[in-house]
Amino acid sequence: MSDPVIEAAQRALDTDWLEAEDIAEAAAREALAPLKDIHRPVPVAQGPNCCDHCGDVWPCETGYHIYTDKELADE
Repeated sequence: MSDPVIEAAQRALDTDWLEAEDIAEAAAREALAPLKDIHRPVPVAQGPNCCDHCGDVWPCETGYHIYTDKELADE
């Protein structure tokens, strides 16, 4: 059985990060990547974008937790 946390940490350690905080940030980004694949904005012809996964107005509640403010502003 796979462990997503261990897999994300391994991917982060495979980079050339030198500082512990850089490794921690990279690991967190790797762990959130699968959620970003499913919680993403989808254009709607009439009205605001919605979340591809939950159908809520974008950004959805999960989107606020997994995207940076800059990423949300660029959407």
